[in-house]
Amino acid sequence: MDFNTFFSDLLAPIILILFSTLFNAWFTYYRVKKSNKDIIEKIEEGDIGKDTAALDELYKTIKKYLEKRVKSGPVTLDLKLIAVAMTYSWEFIEEKIPLLLNQDEFSSVTINLQVAFVDHKYLSQKILKISNEGKDWAKTSKLNETKIPKYAKSMAEFFGNRFTCEFHTYRNLPHWHGWLVCEAQNELAGVAPTNENSTITHLFMGRTRWEHTYPKSGTRRIPPKMTVGQNEYRLFTDKTKHGISRIELFEQWHMYYYEIAFANIISEDNKRKRAKRLKE
Repeated sequence: MDFNTFFSDLLAPIILILFSTLFNAWFTYYRVKKSNKDIIEKIEEGDIGKDTAALDELYKTIKKYLEKRVKSGPVTLDLKLIAVAMTYSWEFIEEKIPLLLNQDEFSSVTINLQVAFVDHKYLSQKILKISNEGKDWAKTSKLNETKIPKYAKSMAEFFGNRFTCEFHTYRNLPHWHGWLVCEAQNELAGVAPTNENSTITHLFMGRTRWEHTYPKSGTRRIPPKMTVGQNEYRLFTDKTKHGISRIELFEQWHMYYYEIAFANIISEDNKRKRAKRLKE
């Protein structure tokens, strides 16, 4: 065996070991980096507070986006809400939306509001077995429903075609609720930015929870307390796979409650229009 052959046979396994070690180190680094990226994304899309705190964050997010976006031209925002009784959301609808539209710098802004909330007659059914302790859901839903006609009329008088709103009721208890904010992409909305990262699609999502009280043995089970806006909200965006998945699911449920399975349409003339499916 000559020297060159001997040297090659000696180096081959060493080089193979070095290559394997380097590859394993790179692969470990890649996994750690990807894991850290996922963590960062989840943190950015994490908890944003409860009830009024979450809605304050919603307002700040919309305002901050519009301040930059209006520099590129007219903008139309679609706001989609899935609610139970609009316990906390009604304040945002009644106060924050007019506040945004009334600002001079947002004179080119149009907002379309689509709300799906639970029918108060459905919430009042004893079969649901919901405790009224601390919150009468049926009463709250009915009260907010009575405010809609006056609100719609007032907003039309102040802002004309810069604001549209529709309120539909449905009969179910949603596992998820919250607000979806996205920029409408249509010819009437003006020219949208060409950079896809400059448009907004944010979901402020809440979860419905139950507080169970366990009675003493031998007594009837006590109806649980339902919590909605009191629970932590989470922010999701269309910049991550996890966010896109949540947004798509929310849009599917909103479409079902709002367009397919709605019970009533609450109109400006202060009458509850019975749902007969919209016909051409």
